[in-house]
Parts: sequence; C-alpha cells; structure tokens
Amino acid sequence: MVNIQTEIRDDQFITMYLPIFREKLKRLEHRGQAHSARATELRKALAEIDLAMTKARFEREESSIFFAAD
Repeated sequence: MVNIQTEIRDDQFITMYLPIFREKLKRLEHRGQAHSARATELRKALAEIDLAMTKARFEREESSIFFAAD
C-alpha cells in the first residue's frame, strides 16, 4: 500500500535541494568550470531527482484514476 504522506514529505525534502544544486551548478558554469567533475555530479543528481519526482507524480496520478465498468 502506498503511503501518500511519506511520498509528499519525500518530495518536499527532495525539492528543497533542487535550488541549491542548481545554484551551485550555475556558479561553477559562471567560473568556467562547466565541465568539471563536480558540475557533472550536480547535473547527474539533478537529472535523477527530476526523474524520481516525475515517476512519483505519475504513480500518484495513476493511482487516482478510476475506470467505470460496463
């Protein structure tokens, strides 16, 4: 069984890091370090977070869809 409260808290926890990671990446790019190992790690983390959030939203939406029987 899916615990909606836990998923909501997890999403909130994850989303509070997004602006921090994006700002760090922006600073690295501004300093000309867009291709550094740290920038690559941040991009990877951002992509994984985006994917996890999209999957979680899809699963919540999918579980709320009801089909009527004929």
